[in-house]
Amino acid sequence: EAVKNIQETSDIFILDKMMKIYGVGIVKAKSIVSDKKIKTIEELQEYIVKHPKFLNDKQKIGLQYYYDLNERIPRKEIDEYKNVLEAILHSVHPSMKMEIVGSYRRESKDSGDIDILLTFPETESKKLKISAKDIHTYYKQFIEKLQEQHIITDILALGAKKCMAVSQLKDYKHRRIDLLLTSSK
Repeated sequence: EAVKNIQETSDIFILDKMMKIYGVGIVKAKSIVSDKKIKTIEELQEYIVKHPKFLNDKQKIGLQYYYDLNERIPRKEIDEYKNVLEAILHSVHPSMKMEIVGSYRRESKDSGDIDILLTFPETESKKLKISAKDIHTYYKQFIEKLQEQHIITDILALGAKKCMAVSQLKDYKHRRIDLLLTSSK
């Protein structure tokens, strides 16, 4: 008990905890702990109410969902994501494919986040005369549908081929999800 108490009140333990907030690196974590003397996630949440500019928008999202995002995702929940997302992707274009990779593909019992590769089979795109621009449009439509259905609740970063987001299915917790558009062989 005494060892646990020392650990939880040590600056290294607190810095580590702050760095588990999405978007918070060592410099910001040191500012939180050393400059602001904040020791808990709850204290930081209270501080942000009074000083909203202290964290950027992405860090605020990370703080808002801190406990959910730092909890492992059971394989069964990712299976549900797979079923729901495949149906939505198929509605965007029946030839688009998705594969959940990372620890899920390695058949781990749980994962830290959900990593998804999106592809459009090359043989299909040639046969259907679908351009790279069309495929990019389908990728954007897929993300928009996920937002419309409130599966993607917050976008952390969105590029031409990669979307990093916070998602939620039904009564589950918020989860980190990365979607990557890749070319297929």
